[in-house]
Amino acid sequence: MIECFERASNPELPADDRRRLLNFIVVGGGPTSIEFAGELNQFIKEDVKRWYPELYLEARVKIIEVGKSLMSTYALDIQDYVREKFLKDNIEIITELSVKDIRRNEKNQTLVELSNG
Repeated sequence: MIECFERASNPELPADDRRRLLNFIVVGGGPTSIEFAGELNQFIKEDVKRWYPELYLEARVKIIEVGKSLMSTYALDIQDYVREKFLKDNIEIITELSVKDIRRNEKNQTLVELSNG
């Protein structure tokens, strides 16, 4: 992930490439993924902010869950808490979609294809 910020700091890099490098996707809405997404977001806001102050606001954390909610096996109040916390922290929540494919294109960029195309 640090390499993504390092590469994105190149002033000659096109904006589209910078956005792609700073877009982090976590797959799954269970406890491990939720913890990782939260820690990643905190890492960006606290540590990356010091190292790359010009970039940290461009970083995006997204979580993709095939079900209707995050932490679906937990009580509703826990599900609501996680959803509210992530929304407050600007972690994008994508539900009811699955990851269909992950591949590299001809530019060696990682592409994530969702079930809706």
